[in-house]
Amino acid sequence: MEVIVSLSLVVLVSSVAPGAGSEKTPLYQSTSGGRSASPEPLTLRDSSRDDRWLGVPVRDVRWSPDGKAVYFRWHPSPSPSDVPDADPWYRVDRSGASSERVPEAGVHAIPAESPSWSRDGSRACWAREASLYLYAAQTGKTAQVLSVSAPVLEARLLPDGGACDFLLEEDLYRYDVAARSLRKLTRKSVKSDGKRTDSEGWREKEEATLFARIREEKDRESRARAYRRSVEPSAPQVIEVEAGVTLEDVRLSPDGRFVTFRTRKTPPERRETKYVDHVTRTGDSEVREARPKVGDLEDESRLGILRFDPTSDPEEALITWLDASAFGPEPAVIYGPYWSLEGDRALVQIVSTGHKDRFLAELDVETGSTAVLVHDRDEAWLGGPPPVEGYLEPALLEWIPGGRFVFASERTGWSHLYLVEPGREPRALTQGEWEVRDAKLSRDRALWLLVASREHLPTIICIPFLPREESSRG
Repeated sequence: MEVIVSLSLVVLVSSVAPGAGSEKTPLYQSTSGGRSASPEPLTLRDSSRDDRWLGVPVRDVRWSPDGKAVYFRWHPSPSPSDVPDADPWYRVDRSGASSERVPEAGVHAIPAESPSWSRDGSRACWAREASLYLYAAQTGKTAQVLSVSAPVLEARLLPDGGACDFLLEEDLYRYDVAARSLRKLTRKSVKSDGKRTDSEGWREKEEATLFARIREEKDRESRARAYRRSVEPSAPQVIEVEAGVTLEDVRLSPDGRFVTFRTRKTPPERRETKYVDHVTRTGDSEVREARPKVGDLEDESRLGILRFDPTSDPEEALITWLDASAFGPEPAVIYGPYWSLEGDRALVQIVSTGHKDRFLAELDVETGSTAVLVHDRDEAWLGGPPPVEGYLEPALLEWIPGGRFVFASERTGWSHLYLVEPGREPRALTQGEWEVRDAKLSRDRALWLLVASREHLPTIICIPFLPREESSRG
């Protein structure tokens, strides 16, 4: 598919000023004041509709870019006939004392759920649909800097804030903030199937072995391709994969020396589950596909590491593949790498396809070797730590200064946050018979914004993060 790219600069106000419509928190969906409502029997129709008639919790919680407020989506009087995407947005100040509804004209300025920040916190970037946005802390404004014809995925700001990397389809791009220019960093290339008879393959090898002219011809062709790549300053790194392979999560290391990527391939022998939908808009029955049956073959997934050298010959590029079998006999999906704020350490998450094991391991990109730091296992199902909402999704993982990181785990039976410091065992940051359902760290890394079940239904809680001196004392 051809991707059409256009650059633009549209300045947006990144915060909504408090207005006359503010009200004190907490907010309620019921006016009963704690009294029981008149009992009404549930009907078959009630059970067949969505559960909005029960009430909806807050969702899509996120910090404002300046860290002075929190945005969330909520509906004061939900109904099954509602369009959930049209639920109103609210803004609550950092103290949590008052909140207000965000006017429709201000919704466009609400940031993404997890913006990517520069190391000093002076700039952030995020993607929404087919647009890329940049926030500057100095001016407090957001700029829509890129508009394309395909969804912008996995926007990540470089540590110095000078550029933002993102995916368009299966290729990695870089937007330079100062130059307002765009460069393609990687390009997916599909290998030819190379289907030849045994005799054809044998003859080709023999020709190259016996005749110097054949060897010289191949060498000249290789050098000519290398020269053409070397004189093109913005040539992308070619990643060659087999037919039927999808590239995901393509990343460039902070020092620019390595590119990492995940490949996914559906086994050709897997049979998709089919069903007939008799109620359609056209009135004709239609055959549709559902997810594979439990126990059927999973997609094949691998994490590759490649030295970033656009001048190299793609056919000779050496890809280091991470061996998921080192984490057990069960197939697994590897996510990451997640680089530290200092850019000197990288972690990967390994999730088994049976969803019983999750590993956090430190990755050496030079060799592809890993060292397990955290291992969680649940004989039933690892499905609770935020922000896991579906099958085979990574859990929360957040680097903080000093080579420390925070992760989410259900190791006590309740979903909570844990801190790992160099040379120490994980220790709990939150605990109790309640669960953390989502967590966001503020830009100044001083407060955790939690969506939790501590009070009643999901509530928003802010807790101070332990300062480094206190955490080092244990």
